Amino acid sequence: MNKRFLCVYFLCAMFLCHGAERFELLREDKSTLIGYFDPPAISKTFPIAIALQGSPCESALDLHRQFAEQVNGLGMGLITLEKQGIYGPDCIDETEYNKTNCRPHRIQDYLSLIQKLNEGFIPGWDGRIALMGGSEGGAVTACLAHQVPNLIAAIIFSSGGGIPCLEEVKVVVNRYTMGEGYSPEEAQTFHEFVNSKLEEIFRDPTWEKKFLDYTHKWWAYHLGRHDIDDLLKIECPLYYSHSVDDDRVPIESADVVAEKFQEKGKTNLTYRRICGYGHDIRKSCDDLIQDACFWLGKVLEEQNKTNEIPDCVENSL
Repeated sequence: MNKRFLCVYFLCAMFLCHGAERFELLREDKSTLIGYFDPPAISKTFPIAIALQGSPCESALDLHRQFAEQVNGLGMGLITLEKQGIYGPDCIDETEYNKTNCRPHRIQDYLSLIQKLNEGFIPGWDGRIALMGGSEGGAVTACLAHQVPNLIAAIIFSSGGGIPCLEEVKVVVNRYTMGEGYSPEEAQTFHEFVNSKLEEIFRDPTWEKKFLDYTHKWWAYHLGRHDIDDLLKIECPLYYSHSVDDDRVPIESADVVAEKFQEKGKTNLTYRRICGYGHDIRKSCDDLIQDACFWLGKVLEEQNKTNEIPDCVENSL
């Protein structure tokens, strides 16, 4: 990092948290992984909720602040992580961010965090984890869920996953041309433009080229994904919500997820179809956050009634 960036970085580190505890971990490549932690006010021992940010190039602190009060009110700690290259609000090294920003890198960051938790990184943690993420954060949640043996609940917003991501993009493009009133000729031209960009992305998945604010590297991985298998592997209670009016990830993809759970006889899914909101319902629908956290509180109550304690906690007593 250059000197000017370091100055901004340290200024942000001084003023950004307003209650959240900021922490730093080292990745294997010695780069700095930034996170935030809010403990519950009363509990001596507590489960932890990890909130996973979506895909935009912005600090995770806004996400952290949105969930902190309600999550802490459930007697849980809350953790969020910044993507590599993001060091707080307005503290972004764009080159570092673009080079590293893709889903596998984010997944590794969360696995590293969970390893640190299991090593005693946060005193008072009782071994239980809940994951909550929207959009790409929801897709990362789905991938992580079956890799976290002490997971008690998962909350996913606006993540589709029922149909392949490439097919989701095609549905969105079709809907866009129809909504904009394109003539058949105009729609054909637009489709050809999008297809040519997708071919270029797969041909040259570099971090140095962008399409719609995301690097070819990011797009190439995203377009090759189909998250239904990860979703179906989730065995803990799952709260899954999606807006009917989502203009980035079609509601049909979320509906397929619900259908697949029913076909498999899986009864751990709570599915909410939300009307009147766009893609980022996490930012625009406070009622949804309240509903999701209320649901999470019920899950905790049920688990506390059965006195279930994760193996990792039993082994540490």
